[in-house]
Amino acid sequence: MLDARDAAPLPDSLDQLADSGLSALASLANALREDQPAVVQAVLIGQSPAATPPC
Repeated sequence: MLDARDAAPLPDSLDQLADSGLSALASLANALREDQPAVVQAVLIGQSPAATPPC
């Protein structure tokens, strides 16, 4: 999803996390859903070179 910059699978991925039976993953899914438009934009845009720490 990130390499392809394709956010279409995001809702299904979040459903899988929520249904995993693991509270930490369900909590992560809920947090990502709270600001899903921003998450989608991050997937589509990717990491900017300015945000990459120097080696």
